Amino acid sequence: MANRTADNENESSGESIKGISEKADSPETVNNDILTDIHCEDKKRFRTHCLSNDGLVSTSLRAQAWPILTGCEGNERSLDSVPIQFMAPHRDESQVKKDVDRSYIHYPENMAEETELELKAQLKRLIVRMLREVPDLNYYQGYHDVAAVVTIIFGKDEQTAFNFLYYMTLRYLRDHMLQDIDPTLKQLDLIPEILWYADRKFYNAIKPTLKEPIFALSSIISLFAHDLNRFDEVCLLWDAIIAEKDPSMPLYLYVSMMVRYRAQILQQIREGDGSAEFIHVILSRLINSNINSLSRQAAQSEISAVIKSALKLKRKICPIRKLRRFRSISKYSCLKDRKVSTSTLGLQVKEEAINIAKARKRKQTVARYQRVAKNIQSIPLLLKISIGVGLLTVILALAMDPQSKKTAKTFGNSLLNGWIR
Repeated sequence: MANRTADNENESSGESIKGISEKADSPETVNNDILTDIHCEDKKRFRTHCLSNDGLVSTSLRAQAWPILTGCEGNERSLDSVPIQFMAPHRDESQVKKDVDRSYIHYPENMAEETELELKAQLKRLIVRMLREVPDLNYYQGYHDVAAVVTIIFGKDEQTAFNFLYYMTLRYLRDHMLQDIDPTLKQLDLIPEILWYADRKFYNAIKPTLKEPIFALSSIISLFAHDLNRFDEVCLLWDAIIAEKDPSMPLYLYVSMMVRYRAQILQQIREGDGSAEFIHVILSRLINSNINSLSRQAAQSEISAVIKSALKLKRKICPIRKLRRFRSISKYSCLKDRKVSTSTLGLQVKEEAINIAKARKRKQTVARYQRVAKNIQSIPLLLKISIGVGLLTVILALAMDPQSKKTAKTFGNSLLNGWIR
């Protein structure tokens, strides 16, 4: 698939906030306005609609507007593309089939069995084609939730569905589709710092749990499609994500949800044991406890409020590169390099392979010297001193590497324990 680049990436989040509409026009008026903008391909006005209280209103309007906003409209195929049946199978296709079989649990509602089977077949074709056309990608559970939304929006227009998923994958999700989970964890590590900017008192109240913000994993890697039970709320969030064209937008949205429901979260903490594990469970149920339980109208109102808060927070922190943890993000990450490009993905894959090899080597080195440390207690004192000098050199060398500080400390403790015995 030929590389594609997104356009008009310089819209500020300040403009985004101004674009949020508070007025309640009639549905017919809104529909006509959006249809007019679709005909004119007015992307600036699309963004205004996306960030309004009702977003782009309907599935049919989104099917027309999202491809224009993302620049992936049209049914053209690249010259090097071949039919899916002639492409080499991808290593993850067996897992894809398992996940497709358990898709469409919550939406579409009241779906006929025949329609469900047809959608699942289409979903499998879509994901398999993506993986075969871009074999550097690694499938993860939750990606099928993203692709399921795409199939519902675009229906039987499978070419546009593929073009759109291609854009969303390489623009927003590629960090999660590498050989290792580390790039995803580095994204999640930005959440505590964003929360610190948003609400320092709340940050301090749940600080122990923020050391490993895994509770946000399913929301971030699925663009909220896994956690929200209603299609309309998912689409409303996607309207904002697509309008902003910023891969960090899901992080701001998640933190805004945390802040919006901080009173409920703190109340649950007071009623529980207050441990980091207990707080983790509360935060992992953030969306289910506070949005899925609401009526449709109330839930959409909440999502709209979250979007407004996220845009204000984004403007407050902008640019995101000023966050301390942002330095640890790869220069090829979608957070830093927003090009929709398989070339960038290839560089990211190579870098991650090198990082994995280094981590494996460090682990083997530490394990080897830990075995030596266990045997030190049986060695005479003078020989212990000689060996200790050599091992101390190894520890210092490991400590010089920022990625090895933790393993150096672990090894040093093991060595000290063996030494004093």
